[in-house]
Amino acid sequence: MAHFRLNSSHLNARLTTATEIRNVDGIIVRVPHKFSYEFCPSVTDGARLLRSVNMMRRRREGGWHGDHVNGLGFVVAMRANGYDPAGKRALLVGAGGAGSAIARVSVGTLAIYDNDVPWRDQQINKLKTLGKARSTGAPPISPTSISSPTRHRSA
Repeated sequence: MAHFRLNSSHLNARLTTATEIRNVDGIIVRVPHKFSYEFCPSVTDGARLLRSVNMMRRRREGGWHGDHVNGLGFVVAMRANGYDPAGKRALLVGAGGAGSAIARVSVGTLAIYDNDVPWRDQQINKLKTLGKARSTGAPPISPTSISSPTRHRSA
């Protein structure tokens, strides 16, 4: 495994190079590049919904197949520790890529909070197409409802 830091403006060129190197069979993609899933001719339904990938594997017919596995990894870890989220109520704070991937998991009811309400609502509408959970927007939090930490000073 090799780790590369790339400037976003060079991503397509580097992925083209990786495609030409025949012994590169997989790529793990991190922020901010995982939203560039368009480089994959095939993606899972979840990656298509999220419009992002964080894992790419080489296809026999050429090109890459992409998936976004954050949600799967999160649920596997919960189940391995004795908790199954199926049918439960859940609150998701932050509807970014990882949060939205976790939101794909089957729960009974999912409330989503995000500072960017239009983005949150867009993610809720996408998730509703999966039919896996009743998704709603969490009520906004006012700055006055959050208590500030107290700073203790020595005398």
